[in-house]
Amino acid sequence: MISANEYLIGITDGIPVWVLGLGSIALCIGLRYKHSRTITFASILMMAPSIIANVLPQARDPFFPSSNLFPVLFVLGTAPLFMLAAFFQKGIRQHQTPAIIGLLVVSIGSGQLIQHQSISTLPTITEWNAFQDMQTVLDSIPSDESVISTFETAAVLFQSNHKWEQWPSPFEEREAEWILVSSLDDQVWTGSIPPSLEPASLWYWTSTEDQWMLLFKRNATPPSPVLQDPCSALEHTHDHEALLQTSLAKECLLQQGSKLSASQWDNIASLACHPSFITAKTETSPMCIQQDDRLAAIHSQLCQDTPLNCIDNTLRQESQHQLYEQLLSSLLHDQQSAGVTLELGCENHTIAKSLAMALHKSEPALAMYLATCSGDEALYQLYLNERLEQNGIAACSGLFSILQKGTLSSQDRIRILAHDDSLTGIVARHILNTITTD
Repeated sequence: MISANEYLIGITDGIPVWVLGLGSIALCIGLRYKHSRTITFASILMMAPSIIANVLPQARDPFFPSSNLFPVLFVLGTAPLFMLAAFFQKGIRQHQTPAIIGLLVVSIGSGQLIQHQSISTLPTITEWNAFQDMQTVLDSIPSDESVISTFETAAVLFQSNHKWEQWPSPFEEREAEWILVSSLDDQVWTGSIPPSLEPASLWYWTSTEDQWMLLFKRNATPPSPVLQDPCSALEHTHDHEALLQTSLAKECLLQQGSKLSASQWDNIASLACHPSFITAKTETSPMCIQQDDRLAAIHSQLCQDTPLNCIDNTLRQESQHQLYEQLLSSLLHDQQSAGVTLELGCENHTIAKSLAMALHKSEPALAMYLATCSGDEALYQLYLNERLEQNGIAACSGLFSILQKGTLSSQDRIRILAHDDSLTGIVARHILNTITTD
């Protein structure tokens, strides 16, 4: 969830601040004169629903801040044009040639500036060199097989005429056979497939400079005929973009970790840390291994069977504490990245539990989410009871945690039935229709 200040900054990325300011001035002038007051008042009424709706954080779109405010942007963007047209008409009637010329210069100059700053001038994902490589692979996939991606990456699928399924929230499931991720997805992608989409294996990937794409096949065992081995790629090339490097390193360790030597494990693991983690040059490998329980489990098992550089208990705790401190700081001070930070926290159950306890008082909704993925059933039930005893948004965070967990006890079912108000009732009914009681 992003702050109002960050949201307003995002809106101004769509239209320059001076245009929004000029539009506001034009509306004020329109209200002043009787002949324009009616249409100006109607324009303000047209903007009102969007303004009121976007007061709620739930109505805000962090990827496209202006998408839900189109009426506001349309009115404020066109109001200056109507104002200039009115002044132009008035200048003609009063034969004020200098004023007319000045207005023409301002109008043409403004139009050129807005066009120069338009989002249409930005390169789209279908113009990437990486897209051309991925297009060939996508064309080989049967058209009736769906592909999951974010809205930002979906243009690739529309171009290749594939069925698109939107990237799921932690409370949803998807049936699609394929998953497509790109360098545009840094707000949802931790470097590995989220639990709701597992199991999935890296099928193909391509990159050029800072642009990259990863294609995963669900319920499949690699290798495939087109798979580029992530381990070999990391051993021979060291200039991958940071998040791509994390993704390839995790896939290498998860797919081939049992076959790697001690030195290979240490080298690849040191590349697996998510870019948001600040790691010291020493002891990088243990910290990166501890960020993900799956990596830690593989390494621990190999440590028992082969002479790997084992991580002792003290170093393990120190690594987990470093990760915990960085994640906690991010959750408290960087709300824009809260989604991916929560997912990173959930990759290690011990860290998730510690974060939940630290945020219990200040950020109870985040604490509820982390308790759900911590693997600690007692902590989960304690926080769930607290949330379900409340109403409205507070209760919803508890209800969503049941969807996130995917299990429903008889006791929880009774408590859910008690929530029948307009807000929580919808979520409660969806849970009862979706999850079978244990």
